Amino acid sequence: GSLRAEGEVKMTTNRDEAMSVHELKSQPKPYQDVLDGMKRFEWRRNDRDFRKGDRLVLREWNQNTEAYTGRALEVRVVFIQPGGEFGIPSEFCILGIQFLRTLK
Repeated sequence: GSLRAEGEVKMTTNRDEAMSVHELKSQPKPYQDVLDGMKRFEWRRNDRDFRKGDRLVLREWNQNTEAYTGRALEVRVVFIQPGGEFGIPSEFCILGIQFLRTLK
């Protein structure tokens, strides 16, 4: 199916396990840092049941114009540090990410 802004689509892997694709907004600076390989994590409210193996589509969002810039990239979740530990609020998580590709 097609992805919508801030949407979620269920997919299957070769092992027929459910994998989600989460489409998320990303501010220009952190977006560029992911693209440049400098940022390999996302700090997110854990309201989507993120799981290792999920894909994130990060769409660059300009909060001044309140519009998407047209740039997007895809990453894979390779690690999840749930909230409630190490000073992370329980409703948040830190996602370790691996860059996959830029999208058009």
